[in-house]
Amino acid sequence: MNINSSNPRVLVLGGNQVRWSAKDIPEIKNTMNGVEAWAFTFWGDYRGYGVLKEKEISEYDIVIANTNFKYFPEYLRFRDKLSKGAKWIALIEGSASDYLKPKSIVKQVLDAADVVNCINRHALPLFKAITSSRVEYLGIPYPAAGIRKFEVPFEKRKREVLICPALTSRWNDYFVAKKLGIEYYGFEQLLSRKIKTLWSNYSKHGTFSDKRVLFHKTQKEYEDSNLRIVAMTHLDNVFKITGRSLIWLNLDDRYTWGRNVLDAAALQIPVISTHSTGHAEDFFPELLVSNEFDIDSAIRIGKKLLEDKNFYKSIATIPIEKFDHLSHECMKYKLLSWF
Repeated sequence: MNINSSNPRVLVLGGNQVRWSAKDIPEIKNTMNGVEAWAFTFWGDYRGYGVLKEKEISEYDIVIANTNFKYFPEYLRFRDKLSKGAKWIALIEGSASDYLKPKSIVKQVLDAADVVNCINRHALPLFKAITSSRVEYLGIPYPAAGIRKFEVPFEKRKREVLICPALTSRWNDYFVAKKLGIEYYGFEQLLSRKIKTLWSNYSKHGTFSDKRVLFHKTQKEYEDSNLRIVAMTHLDNVFKITGRSLIWLNLDDRYTWGRNVLDAAALQIPVISTHSTGHAEDFFPELLVSNEFDIDSAIRIGKKLLEDKNFYKSIATIPIEKFDHLSHECMKYKLLSWF
């Protein structure tokens, strides 16, 4: 095992049932902002819980396992196959609110880790109380320089506002966007029509083949012909679309890592956010509202951004160096320092 090497063999284990190696898709490193980014930090591998083979575990020096209640049995089974001297890191993604409910298996899962990496800094005291394992707030590497390449100059941006969350997930952002007097839009998923998803499509949405069923649902719920609905696509295209917008809205009701905030900062686009949204206090403190219900304050801030160019530009000027602590190299150094 090469745990003390600067180039250990690393596996990222998650809920997406695919398998790939970072070295085979190096270009993805420039825009990958999810937990899979850890695979690119070490030029390692990604495997879904459902496709990983037990015998593969022994090939790795470090396993970064994205915890998921659905896959706790697989998590524990694979953990038992780890080679002597190798390290197991549990990565807690999202708000972690589902860990508030008492479940003994949670302690078992976390105690099995050498380190618990929680991406919600507010949740650290909870996890330190639950587990005897080391608990850290490190998060996820962020490719700021790669995403900044999609930045559009202020003068060429469209007078439109992006509603960051999926439109079917919440609509508080929408009520702000509607009051700003410019165009507004958001994203929704197209339904996959692969054979393996057909029954799931029918059970969830009542259709086997209508890939735009979520669009129809959104249109029915909002009843607003001015709301533009855009199909979610791969990140390069997403940034080409969203990088042209003048303002973003992200009134998140969760305590989160805040990828939307990081993306907006990398693109130098002001994003109005809640205090709970990770990184907003560092990158956009002037654009914070107290909570997800504070629509009136968000509207006032949005109108000020539209009316005061100097204020807008002062908010939107973010040195790339401000992301240094989130770079792959910095994150790699911090993670290896644990061992």
